[in-house]
Amino acid sequence: MNDTGCNAEKFSWCHNLAPINVYLYYTAYVIVIGFAYSLVNVTLTTLYSKILGPRRQGVTQGIFQISGGCARLTGPLALSILYTEFGPRMTWKVEMAVLGITIATWILF
Repeated sequence: MNDTGCNAEKFSWCHNLAPINVYLYYTAYVIVIGFAYSLVNVTLTTLYSKILGPRRQGVTQGIFQISGGCARLTGPLALSILYTEFGPRMTWKVEMAVLGITIATWILF
């Protein structure tokens, strides 16, 4: 292990990492995962139900929840494979690309 906590014997990309401030990491993690995820989840389902209007909300909300569950299942699996092979920078690039595509689609529609 080096000073970043990365096992350099197992991962070749460990030598290119800079250490992260632990306090900044945990504070950001609590804010993003602890607060933002729950607020976005409630807001998104409420907004989706308003957009649907008087249509069959049970079925469409179910499909919406299934797609979210599939994303929460496949996302960590895919990103863990990327992380193992290429390190944390590649996972951040993928997340930024998904966010960029989402924002571009939102602006387009």
